[in-house]
Amino acid sequence: MILSRVRLLPQIRYDLEHFISQQSGVRTDSKFYTKRFISDENYIVEGFTVSGLGSIQATLVMDKATLLFPENTTDFSWFTAEDSPDDIIISAGDLTDNTKNYIEVYLETETNTPVVSAFWDPTANSGNGAEFTQEEDIITDLKVSVDVRTGGFSGDPDRIPVAIIDVNNSGIIVGIRDKRNLFHRLGSNSDPYKSFNFTSRIEPGITLTLSSVSGTYEAGETVTFTSGATATVVTGGTNSILVNLLSNDSFAVADTVTGGTSGATGALDQYSESFTGADKNIKDVKDDLDALKTLIKEITGQSFWYMQPNASLLDIWKNLGVSLLVGGTSTARFSWSGADLVITDDNGSPTTNDVLAYLRDLTSTADLALTRETIALADGEIAYIELPTTGSRTYNGTGATASNYQIVARGSLPDTSNIYWLAYREGTKLYVRGLGELEAGEERQISDETTSALQEFLGFDPETATSVPYTTVPDAAYTDQQFSTADPLVTAISVNAYNINDLAQAISKNVYEEKIEVVSSITGPNQILGPVAVDTIISLPADTRNGNATFNYEVGAGIFEVYINGQFVTPLMDETYIEVGAAESLSNDIQIKQELSVGDTLIFRSDSTGGYKFIGGTPSQNLQDTYNQGRTIVVASGQPIEISGPGGEKLLRIFGDIEVTGVIDPAGLELTRQATDPLDASADGIWVNNSGDLMYTKNGASTVNLYNAGAGASSSIRMEDTFTNNTGSLISKGTPVRINASGTLELIDVNVEAEVDAVVGITAEDIADSASGYVVFGGRLTEISTAIAVGSAVYISKVGLLTSTKPSIGVNGFVAGDYIVRVGTIIVNKDNPANKDFLINISDATQL
Repeated sequence: MILSRVRLLPQIRYDLEHFISQQSGVRTDSKFYTKRFISDENYIVEGFTVSGLGSIQATLVMDKATLLFPENTTDFSWFTAEDSPDDIIISAGDLTDNTKNYIEVYLETETNTPVVSAFWDPTANSGNGAEFTQEEDIITDLKVSVDVRTGGFSGDPDRIPVAIIDVNNSGIIVGIRDKRNLFHRLGSNSDPYKSFNFTSRIEPGITLTLSSVSGTYEAGETVTFTSGATATVVTGGTNSILVNLLSNDSFAVADTVTGGTSGATGALDQYSESFTGADKNIKDVKDDLDALKTLIKEITGQSFWYMQPNASLLDIWKNLGVSLLVGGTSTARFSWSGADLVITDDNGSPTTNDVLAYLRDLTSTADLALTRETIALADGEIAYIELPTTGSRTYNGTGATASNYQIVARGSLPDTSNIYWLAYREGTKLYVRGLGELEAGEERQISDETTSALQEFLGFDPETATSVPYTTVPDAAYTDQQFSTADPLVTAISVNAYNINDLAQAISKNVYEEKIEVVSSITGPNQILGPVAVDTIISLPADTRNGNATFNYEVGAGIFEVYINGQFVTPLMDETYIEVGAAESLSNDIQIKQELSVGDTLIFRSDSTGGYKFIGGTPSQNLQDTYNQGRTIVVASGQPIEISGPGGEKLLRIFGDIEVTGVIDPAGLELTRQATDPLDASADGIWVNNSGDLMYTKNGASTVNLYNAGAGASSSIRMEDTFTNNTGSLISKGTPVRINASGTLELIDVNVEAEVDAVVGITAEDIADSASGYVVFGGRLTEISTAIAVGSAVYISKVGLLTSTKPSIGVNGFVAGDYIVRVGTIIVNKDNPANKDFLINISDATQL
């Protein structure tokens, strides 16, 4: 057993059996480590090469010879040769003539290191015992021995194959084959193309047992557990499914499992995860190395993992993805006759050296030029060119050189990264790279995929047209969905589809036809008490064919019909009634212009349209329907849209910006409190802070508390006016300024009394040259950026800026004759104490 140890107790005599047990334990540990961690099969790691071709004896080279031996029946598991070992000679006597000799090696022990040692003889000295000495070997070493066989390798787990030596009739070695199973080699003696056998190429899964299942889970979909964990379905089903790629371990029994695609649901009863599959089946270092080498072989597409691929991934990408074919002239094109690919253009005096196209490598500035050529292609043949490693190249003529157009049968196209195919023939069709298929007689402009057939179908040249030449567009007098010649074809089709659907919806509506009877006593619906006097307003009956909805007709449209006792009457001809309402408005009433007697019958009739225009959607739709179809609502003069509802309820919620051209006249306006200014940078507007104060922001920068201002809190009010900057440079916010003789702003020189006396205030914003901006000459300049501490007095510095250091002779450049000008104090911003305001209070100047 691995990790077995000799148990030694205090005062116990240490005997030979203890020592042998310790040796056995060490060897057992080593063997199990080799078998379980490195490999459970015998392999040669290095060395054990054989030479001797043409000789009568062979040499087994032992330099760096190392092997793993976990399959052997002894307790040792590996061997490595000592430094500078002696080679092993396989003599002529060991080899059999006229046959193949199978060379195997095995390990055995030999004694070594003779030492004179003391022994105890218990029978000597009349039974009292006596000590004697003699020379004995005290060490056993592992020794490599050679076994030569004929008829094949033994297959013995205590033997490792090394080579086959072929000897002729004269005893001369005429052949040597390497038959070592090497630890670092993917292939084997029996199968040099061997690959690692992946038992599974998907992540091992978890089997879910479900109950109360509704629907069927589908392979490939994502399922979600109530806990929030997700997994991918490997094998779908109902009561039992296999999933993998769990996002986390938060799921639990009783969770509901929901399919993301199928919508199936079920309750998780049990689950069990597989302990095998994919790389869970890799058992030792040898498996690990073989698996990685197998994947490398698959990626390169070669027979052996160490072989250089025909093309690197970078080169393949450069060839396929980072190149394009472009025309060298405006009319350059490919033409296909059915047998010949022709590279040509409209040049009236062509030569075979004309460059008509370029292959552009986007990682290089080199010119790869295609010249005029006629290339004959048989069925199944490919025309290609070779890309140069560096530099430019011009391709001319068909042939086999790197500068020719080259022809090869499909299947024989070189599998290298410098091959760029141009065209391939299949039957009478030609497939041109990047341009698609050409039939016999067709042509295609190089780097232009618009065919003449498409141009003819569209009715215009899509490459040169700046608009679509529609011969007719919708009439805005009848439809609100419009397009113009500037709109694309898809837009025009979509607009007309809307208009057609709108018309079809109107036509498909039921015809309105209802009656009213004049009676002496009302006993039911659609009756009116008679007699009916002249000028009586009569409301139209509800539309019984349309769920008793209110029916409206368009005044003046001429489609609404009235019948009195079966006689068709009109407002113009008979003057028996008039339509009520302004022209083109909707109405539910008529006004009778003759007396109606008991027994008279009125019949009202209109076709499906009711005479309506279809502006903003179909007739009688609500505001939402109108918006969905028309996007624009136009109201008549004096007829605004009105929204009414329960008191105290919000009747309109708008999540976004509103643009208004006109007057906003609210009876009341409620603003939600904001922690910070919600307006966009440089915007003007009003808002309410968290204290409920009404705030005004100008240019997204200066903010005034209108509530404080209205309450007379002068500390929140500032006095300001606009002035123009003609200094030739930008004046930054927070700069002391004066007014010059032209009435524009200037900076201040504290040595000049006239300039000091002309101080007007502090700039409230950055003012560009030749632009106007605000200057504050009293009150609070809010949220300034300054290093001056709160509570500090502020003065005009020697260079005309702000300073908290009071001027005196010799300080910060001030000299005798300069003026001291105090302009205010730094204070705390009321709305955000972390910010600073500048309370401006300009005092008279005093001279140093």
